[in-house]
Amino acid sequence: MAITRTGGNFINKAFIPEVWSKKLLQKFYAASVTTAICNTDWQGEILGQGNTVQIRQRPDVLVNASVENQKINWQDVVDVKQSFTIDYAFDAAVKVGNIDSHQMDINVQAELLDEISNRLRLAVETTVLGSAYSSAGTTLTPGAPAAWATAGNPIKVLAAAQAALNINSIPVENRWLLLHPSMVQYLIQETALYALNAGTPSGALQMGYVCELAGFKIYQSPLVVGAGTGGSHFKAMAGHTSAITLATQFTQFEVDVPLQDYYGKGVRAQNCFGFKVVKPDALVTLDVVL
Repeated sequence: MAITRTGGNFINKAFIPEVWSKKLLQKFYAASVTTAICNTDWQGEILGQGNTVQIRQRPDVLVNASVENQKINWQDVVDVKQSFTIDYAFDAAVKVGNIDSHQMDINVQAELLDEISNRLRLAVETTVLGSAYSSAGTTLTPGAPAAWATAGNPIKVLAAAQAALNINSIPVENRWLLLHPSMVQYLIQETALYALNAGTPSGALQMGYVCELAGFKIYQSPLVVGAGTGGSHFKAMAGHTSAITLATQFTQFEVDVPLQDYYGKGVRAQNCFGFKVVKPDALVTLDVVL
């Protein structure tokens, strides 16, 4: 709203300058969760060269009931392997003209680098969360018959996810739960109610990265697939850090890149990575309707 002015005193505002802040308005990005829920066990083997890692799996052995005077049942050892491929690449490149660069009063290249870095991280996270859920060994559907928003359902689903991992003998340590923020709000209500009934001053769940609940370290991300509606279920996940492996082969940033047909310099970056669900039995998809 403009200041009301009457009369002709300094009516043209010729002596009032415009001031441009040297601080850019920063964008806020979703906190990265891939580093918390994924492992990088094979990243070191692919940093130098190649685009595929062959992962050898410990063979299965069948234990039989012993029978006196019966010949030994010698088993064939079946060697099992999985292929892990570096098959994703994202890049960004922007140019800054010489004249603009010299006349600017801020270090725009530094701001662009920070922006590119965040955008690349979001691209990796969107890629991983966008499809990893489809390879889970177990899928739970709390939307039938009652939705996640129904009181008591979130805790029941957590218990069911815990049971699914227990049945598959998945270690208790390093279990995680990834929810959409819209799901977290209902879980907060339940833990707050539990705390109130138990006479404790605060609930077991906090905002952002949270403490453990039902044996899970709980994280939230708006990049979880879906909208929580009947036609677009949330694809939240519960699992162990051994389930999804992620390897970044290289992330290269370059500044002051000469531009062939322009008077100016470029800023560019490229990220090459791959991921795979290597232990489906250690991953549970929560197919959720609010």
